[in-house]
Amino acid sequence: MKQKYLTVFAAMFVAAATSLSAADMATVVTIHGLARYSTGNNVWLPLHEGKQLPAGSVIQTASESWVDVSLDSSLGSAQEGFSEQTQVIHRFTYGAGSTGETQQNVIRLRENTVLAIDRLAFENTGADTVCDIGLDLRAGRVFGNVKKLSSASKYEVKLPNGVAGIRGTIYDFNAAGIVAIPSGGAVASYFDSNGELATKVVSGGQLLDMTTGTIKDISTAQENQYLDEAKAVAPPTGNGPTAPFNPEPTYNPSPHTGGQVPQVTEGEAFSARIG
Repeated sequence: MKQKYLTVFAAMFVAAATSLSAADMATVVTIHGLARYSTGNNVWLPLHEGKQLPAGSVIQTASESWVDVSLDSSLGSAQEGFSEQTQVIHRFTYGAGSTGETQQNVIRLRENTVLAIDRLAFENTGADTVCDIGLDLRAGRVFGNVKKLSSASKYEVKLPNGVAGIRGTIYDFNAAGIVAIPSGGAVASYFDSNGELATKVVSGGQLLDMTTGTIKDISTAQENQYLDEAKAVAPPTGNGPTAPFNPEPTYNPSPHTGGQVPQVTEGEAFSARIG
């Protein structure tokens, strides 16, 4: 029943009047350590820098690994070399002398994370670009840096117990139910301890714990750490995949409910929900 209500709530976020293109791709910009991806049928392949992923893809990071991914239509359709792509990505990061407003949508999957790209579509209306981005954080943590979106755009992140709709925002979400918003804002809907659907607005500098329903201020030190990370996301290496730190990586996948399953090694099937 909870899943039914969450599905209905998620549909509210995606009910845009404009029909969007479904041909856009996410681009893997940086990999530290090892990661893999699947586009269906529980078939997993090693992930590498420069890889373009369509909606429906699932990404999983190994222990001590992270991946930066651009969710930007211009990179998804660009016919450029990898080094040129990373230079484009670099120009969106804050950097010295920047106004602090990103020009790209980028995410960082932290270690032991399973994330699906449910929706990724863009349309140029002539006056603006409308995007429809939907992510599904099934395990672990994801850090995001979101550019200012048009009023018709949709950007949501599902968690095992809820969903958050965000605008131009820096966010750090944990599948355990932690929604941190160092900058910008988000509206989160989730099931509280009584099983009732609750909705809360999380403003910049605040953190919501879905397990307790409490909102608290992010410390100044933590906020500065988030902002520093936003500057560092997707650095322009242009050198191809990072050398593996471990020839036999371990993955720690969890099903959508958050329960733990045994560790598996590269090439083995894992039980995280797909599709």
